[in-house]
Amino acid sequence: MTVSVKQKTLATEVKLKGIGLHSGEMCEVVLKPAPVNSGIILKRVDLSDSPEIILADGRFVNKGRRTAMQNDSMASIFEVETTEHLCAAFKAMEVDNVIVEIDSPELPGLDGSSKEQANAIKESGLVEQMGEKKIYNLVKEVSYSNENASIIAIPYDKGLKISYTLDYPEMDCSPQYYSVDVTPETFLTEIAPARTFCLKVEAEKLQLAGFGKGANTTNTLVIDGDSPIENKFRFENELARHKILDLIGDLSLLGFDVNMHIIANKSGHFENNQLINKIKKSLKDQMEVFDTLSYEQIKKLIPHRYPFLLVDKIIEMSDDKIIGIKSVTGNEPFFQGHFPESAVMPGVLQIEAMAQTAGLLFRVKNQDESLIPFLLTVDGVKLRKQVIPGDQLRIVGDVISMKPKDKPTKGKVHARCYVGDKLVSEAVIKFILVKRK
Repeated sequence: MTVSVKQKTLATEVKLKGIGLHSGEMCEVVLKPAPVNSGIILKRVDLSDSPEIILADGRFVNKGRRTAMQNDSMASIFEVETTEHLCAAFKAMEVDNVIVEIDSPELPGLDGSSKEQANAIKESGLVEQMGEKKIYNLVKEVSYSNENASIIAIPYDKGLKISYTLDYPEMDCSPQYYSVDVTPETFLTEIAPARTFCLKVEAEKLQLAGFGKGANTTNTLVIDGDSPIENKFRFENELARHKILDLIGDLSLLGFDVNMHIIANKSGHFENNQLINKIKKSLKDQMEVFDTLSYEQIKKLIPHRYPFLLVDKIIEMSDDKIIGIKSVTGNEPFFQGHFPESAVMPGVLQIEAMAQTAGLLFRVKNQDESLIPFLLTVDGVKLRKQVIPGDQLRIVGDVISMKPKDKPTKGKVHARCYVGDKLVSEAVIKFILVKRK
């Protein structure tokens, strides 16, 4: 079930400054409010023409201990590294739209956690925007594993929950485990303060290879034996908590929120990205992440044709709601007889338009091409205002019931037709999908 929640952006600009953990370069970041439906925009102001990319549209580059994003059209010059800490703060603090202006290839590491970023967002405050954010339910298990790690996402209808087990034989620390329901409050207190880490031997190898130039024992927990060098743990399971932080940041690459429980064992950025790709495919296969359908796409899903195809396009679709458009012109054939001197769209055809729109949602979710929607009952019909040539019908359908949920064959929908913001007709429609003859 898709939850209706407004998108949010920052109330004021935020500035952060620090050294990149791997590059060692000083970087200043300016976080700016962004319009609705913008997403997270990364903008390199140090490059000619200040190129930018929407985070969810970028290409993940596997660089081992950090998440790096590239713009495929400008891959040789446009890259942003170590996005996970800032993006974790965006996702957990519920920032949907933001412009990130940076003057370096790598975001600042600050203290190695997301504490400063999250606190800065909290201090700025958020403002609600007119658009609704996309939040989807995962309805079937998705997983990825290799010889070193595993990560699985399972259905969970209470938001985002992450459970992480860290157990490295090469570390003298006891295995660590942490599980959390991710909210702004739990992130601020339980996850954001957890710092990045590496083994002492890893740190030495990274620096010899030219990485970790900005890392030190203040912003990175360098583990020697069972404790950090020249530092102290903030939590007894801080390492597992930081892995959750990284995973939250990587989930920003989805571009939308998913209610699910992720259970990870020793996963890193590569495994996280593999799971993200599988989640995208899973949601697409389940037909829960749909935005629009064109006229030609509609004709592939239902058998209706001119002059009886009464939906021009679908402008929004989720797992329990659909919005279609029908532009009513003076050339509609039914106006010839209804009525020659005073054209009015018949109420029965408004009901048919609602039925076709509702049927499309069920047909999209059930990809069996042999099925077509048939009307069973129509209840609670109310025809409130006349629809005339020049009007545009906005047809809204909200699912009342759908059985079965994954591949529905029958259901009930509360459908309404609007012209502008005026409700012109409504009905409760029950239908069934049956095999074509």
